[in-house]
Amino acid sequence: MNEQEPVVPVPSSATAATPTPSPVALAMQGVAPIVEPDEIPAKIALTTGRFNHVAVRMGVPDQRAVCDAARIDLKRDEAVLVETDHGIALGQVLCACAARRDGPPCHIVRAANADDLRAASHNRVRAREAFRFCNERIRAHQLPMKLVGVDIAHAGTRAVFHFASADRIDFRVLVKDLAARFHTRIEMRQIGVRDAARHTGGIGSCGRQLCCATWLQSFIPISIRMAKDQNLALNNQKLSGVCGRLRCCLDYEEQNYEEQKRLLPKLGKRVITPQGEGRVKDVNVLKQRVRVELADGTYSDFDVQEVSRPGNVQQQPREKVAAPVQAGEAPVQEGPGEPGKKRRKRRRRHKKGRTNSGQSPPPATTPSTPTPAAAP
Repeated sequence: MNEQEPVVPVPSSATAATPTPSPVALAMQGVAPIVEPDEIPAKIALTTGRFNHVAVRMGVPDQRAVCDAARIDLKRDEAVLVETDHGIALGQVLCACAARRDGPPCHIVRAANADDLRAASHNRVRAREAFRFCNERIRAHQLPMKLVGVDIAHAGTRAVFHFASADRIDFRVLVKDLAARFHTRIEMRQIGVRDAARHTGGIGSCGRQLCCATWLQSFIPISIRMAKDQNLALNNQKLSGVCGRLRCCLDYEEQNYEEQKRLLPKLGKRVITPQGEGRVKDVNVLKQRVRVELADGTYSDFDVQEVSRPGNVQQQPREKVAAPVQAGEAPVQEGPGEPGKKRRKRRRRHKKGRTNSGQSPPPATTPSTPTPAAAP
């Protein structure tokens, strides 16, 4: 007889026609889980080496972590308790995955029960209250800082206040007010504008949720050179994201553009085309086409296979002709132990480099020859 799957209790207020949000979604602050491929089973049997690690959504800012399940039978979208560097945290199982190679994974303590979900709901209420009270005290003390979010530990023993500010802030008085109100350990953490956008979330110019708030694990340096390589209009409003910095998606296709751009000639270079010689004025990296200005001033588009550089024509190497030997002279032959012509040139270049760098070459030593005695 097959074992029956555990039934998740449904609140009494729910009806069969109108589905209610799961307790896990409520515990994770309403964040929807990542949709995984259909071939991933609903129940993950962690009894083999392939499925002994799972990906767990930890919420902002940890986003997603690889955890060791230690042969615990788990289901997708199930709430679990994970042991992290900052204590026990509540997570949500996404899918089975391979083990990490860059470091030790987190450990799953156990599956979350009803008490853990009630504690997570209570911590959410305390976080909203702490956010309102902290904003009031910030305005009262006139501190130049912007409160971004509040995270309450699962055990309720620590509260982390994330804020953004351009300068260093002396918030000792603020910490005293918060500790006196909530009777727990208070931690103030200053973050940048990118992390502030990750905590707040939002919709990007593409119409989707922000990458940093959904799946992006870490931020990478973005430069304006990436926009130039992709032939984008250098408009700050179009290239900037919600955080006011350059959009992270500029790096997604940068490697592809770099690889394809190596196959194209550079702008301003002379090339040979089927219609004659000209100079490159524009390139299309994705289509691999080149716009060339011909000698008569007209412009034409060619595929990259139709153009060639003038220096690509290889010249035939010249044959070495031996110097004529005069009568009575033996031909000079260089043995393996004798210094050849290349070695003498290398010595002369070395002496010339030392002279140009300000160091005088050592004086040449000549063997002293005895002077002949004068005849009487």
